[in-house]
Amino acid sequence: MADNSRAKNELQEFLQQRGHRLPLYSEEAREGLYFKAKVSLDWQGMQLSCYGLALKKKDAEKAAAANMLVKIRKLERKPKTTCTTTTVLVRETTSSASTGPRKEKRERVKQRTGSGLSGCEQGKVVASVPSQNPQNPAYPPPANPPAYQQAPPQYSPYPPQPQYPPQPGQYPAQCPPPQPQYPAQYPPPQPQYPPAQYQPQQPGYAYGAPAGATAPLPSQMAGMTLQDRPRAGDTPLLSMFTQGNIVILESRARASQSTTNSLRIDKDGFVNAHGINGVYAQFTVHVRRPGVIALQNVSDPTRWLAIYQGKTIGTGKGGPYCELAVGEVERGQYVVLESIMHPGYHIGILPSGESKDPDKTGVGNHAQFRPRLPATSPLLSLFAEGNVLILQSVASGKSLRITQGGIVDGNGERGQYAQLRVHVRGVQTVALQSVGTGHYLAIKNGMTTFGTGGQFCNLIVKEVAPGCVSLESVEHRSQHVGILPDGCVKAPHGTGTGQHGQYTVSVHSYAPPQPAPAPAPAPVPTRAGDTPLLSLFAEGSVLILESRASGKSLRITQGGIVDGNGGRGQYAQLRVHVRGAQTVALQSVGTGNYLAIKNGMTTFGTGGQFCNLIVKEVAPGYVSLESVEHRSQHVGILPDGCVKAPHATGTGQHGQYSVTVYSASQAAPPKHVPKQPAHPPRPYYLPRAGDTALLALFTEGNVVFLQSRASGKSLRINSGGYVDGMGGSGQYAQFLVHVRRAGVVALESMGTRKYLAIRDTQTTTGTGGKFCDLIVKEIDASHVALESVESRGQHVGVRPDGCVKPPNHTGTGHHGQFRVSVHSYAPAPARSSHGTINLFGMKIQFGKV
Repeated sequence: MADNSRAKNELQEFLQQRGHRLPLYSEEAREGLYFKAKVSLDWQGMQLSCYGLALKKKDAEKAAAANMLVKIRKLERKPKTTCTTTTVLVRETTSSASTGPRKEKRERVKQRTGSGLSGCEQGKVVASVPSQNPQNPAYPPPANPPAYQQAPPQYSPYPPQPQYPPQPGQYPAQCPPPQPQYPAQYPPPQPQYPPAQYQPQQPGYAYGAPAGATAPLPSQMAGMTLQDRPRAGDTPLLSMFTQGNIVILESRARASQSTTNSLRIDKDGFVNAHGINGVYAQFTVHVRRPGVIALQNVSDPTRWLAIYQGKTIGTGKGGPYCELAVGEVERGQYVVLESIMHPGYHIGILPSGESKDPDKTGVGNHAQFRPRLPATSPLLSLFAEGNVLILQSVASGKSLRITQGGIVDGNGERGQYAQLRVHVRGVQTVALQSVGTGHYLAIKNGMTTFGTGGQFCNLIVKEVAPGCVSLESVEHRSQHVGILPDGCVKAPHGTGTGQHGQYTVSVHSYAPPQPAPAPAPAPVPTRAGDTPLLSLFAEGSVLILESRASGKSLRITQGGIVDGNGGRGQYAQLRVHVRGAQTVALQSVGTGNYLAIKNGMTTFGTGGQFCNLIVKEVAPGYVSLESVEHRSQHVGILPDGCVKAPHATGTGQHGQYSVTVYSASQAAPPKHVPKQPAHPPRPYYLPRAGDTALLALFTEGNVVFLQSRASGKSLRINSGGYVDGMGGSGQYAQFLVHVRRAGVVALESMGTRKYLAIRDTQTTTGTGGKFCDLIVKEIDASHVALESVESRGQHVGVRPDGCVKPPNHTGTGHHGQFRVSVHSYAPAPARSSHGTINLFGMKIQFGKV
């Protein structure tokens, strides 16, 4: 039996070397116990197909590939139709006037050049010419020789080719003209994708849009080059696909069928849309170039989303087949993912949740996904540090417990053995400790048992169904804690995320509030010039900033790409423009572009406000670059030289740079700099009885930050519509104040345009109705609390880990306190001798005395 183990690989290499497209495999109807596979391809304009039979589907595809290899190799060995010689086959016969027996016929081939038959075998001339009789040289040849004197037809497995018309003065009538000769790299080079005039296939399908504008129409993009087109990150939707971000893609086709509608790579490497929020449905974004990304699975970093051999697979290795073009459709609501290696092939999902063939997927509902950033769901937020939970098995109907003897079963109630205290070990990773025994739940040696809190006790919590979670071992992936219907424990390797591995969650008691840590003393600000290192950032100096992570220089390439793979060339030479104390703008000498942080990306600018950077000396010999507009966002470089997302970059090694002077600044005449006000103008308001400076910040039209005292970060409404306390200073953490009446406000997020609300004992989002009305209460000189008007006694609360706390369990303690700072003030009303102003919901009239 022939060895077909590498037939598919050999076929692929054979076609790629000759510039042909890859074959397509499909499954035909089974024949008994055998699988029947079909392989199809386009070979020099011919559509070829071959079949293979085997007991396994993969073996059938390999057999089909082996048969196809034999077929196309025969076709390749077949002589080409180009002809440079003329061959005449002459049949000689010797005849006599007598009626005696005919002499033996002799055949010979006369060829002008070379020997043997030439490539134009199908067009050769066959003639019967009697030989000249030496006794009768004037013997005339017969006009119509009999059939027995004619040459027999030449056998050919291919149909006869049509005769070419004669070419006067150039070629004989019997031979087609020579074909054009290709250079040594035949076949001719194919155009690279995407070509300069590539257009989207459907209206409204665009690679991004300028900030604040709608996506350009295909007709508007027709004349654009790839560099001129909008890039990923230019719109709020595409800005989620920033280097290092983790995204979840919700299928539009699946959304109306089930709540499990997120694209995922399951544990076997298959792609479907049966995910929710777990790590199988989370993808890390790797930006390859503007508008082109690769998606790496969070659950298994060795698996990448790819389109290969006409299929969507989850076992890519990060190569060219994993590169996907991100397109925005439906006015910024959904995106589509198109293969770079196979233009026109899109990742698609059927309404059943299964993967759709990419070649049959356009840009309709089956190819559309709504991206969102992962956020802790209300169910998973219960697994907070110190909470005591009851996990009730769906299979047995009773609670999971660890008995005094260390036996794990599902026959508990709500006693101390079934009370499990949560110890957070990482993202969605916890250890569960029995309150009654002190033992930890563990999976070890193929058994669900108890432990002392080590590595075998770390469990991944995943929301696998509405209201239900599963517990997967970190050390032994795909092994879950399982309970049988009789309450006995089930073997972990035989337990998945079905009913035997599902648990409902209820809270026995919440963790006691933790005292807030003492605030660290504010660092003394350092001004440019105060240290030898910072004094290098002088006006006009040209510097080289070498990344501590990559070991190479920060640069802005000709295409506007910022990375950390530079040397000492002009792209890595940055000219200093001093904007203020310890604030500079850095301009690339080679491109003239400025280093900027905008829309959550490290990019280039033209020298505006987003290019202003704060230079801070963070370690001996190293500085960091922080955005003035987006505080706490830094310019960062990963060890491979790729740019890191600014909001994920601090002052660690990824955000540190050593400074080398390429050329010192030249002395210049003093330049007049207009004097800046020491403080921003205060809002115009009139004080009233009981009003304080803190509450006065909640004036109509002000934009404020609310920093949680418990988590130390800002309250925000993220892009997925979830409320948490893990914000920074971006637009999702900026709240526009709407005064409803005295002491009552509504807070609208500037990023999502949703309102903060308390409804059904949950801190959620609203549209500005009655559940969004909040009472602002001053707790001390710098902190306020937010109480619901509709549900008195319920407050907005945030835990130390940044997760939202249930309002009915939140008072005015540290979890419910927020420090207020103003991002921007409302425009001051025009002053006049008479008028009326609105202060905190009270209309105050004033006049000239």
